[in-house]
Amino acid sequence: MADEEDVSGKIRQRCVIEFCVKLGKSGNETLEMLRQAYGGETLGRAAVFQWWRHFKDGKHASDRQSTFWLQLFFDVHGMILQHWVSSGQTVNGDYYANVLKTHLCGAMRKKRPDLLKKQWFLLQDNARPHIATVASAALT
Repeated sequence: MADEEDVSGKIRQRCVIEFCVKLGKSGNETLEMLRQAYGGETLGRAAVFQWWRHFKDGKHASDRQSTFWLQLFFDVHGMILQHWVSSGQTVNGDYYANVLKTHLCGAMRKKRPDLLKKQWFLLQDNARPHIATVASAALT
């Protein structure tokens, strides 16, 4: 969970950097604002200036090669789980089953405990990890 929060915090800071560039803030002003808002969790000076230059050059966060992708689990009431997967990680049936057993079930116990007492369904596509026997077994 700490890794997810760390990645999420970095992404939020990149959004702030992009916003500051759009407001015409300098790199130093942007760094100072981040330090005021995030304290010890602020991105390093070099990273802030690298992102500041990236956005200043008219590029977007999606223009850079992504090092993570996100699995989202939600229902009509909102987000249940955001699970970050680092690049290079193979998402196979075993990995997905682990996400379901450890992360999704934990998030459900915390955020939707009433649903665990009822019959509920997980709607997903037919990607191989989703239909793997081990993943299906993780839900029973």
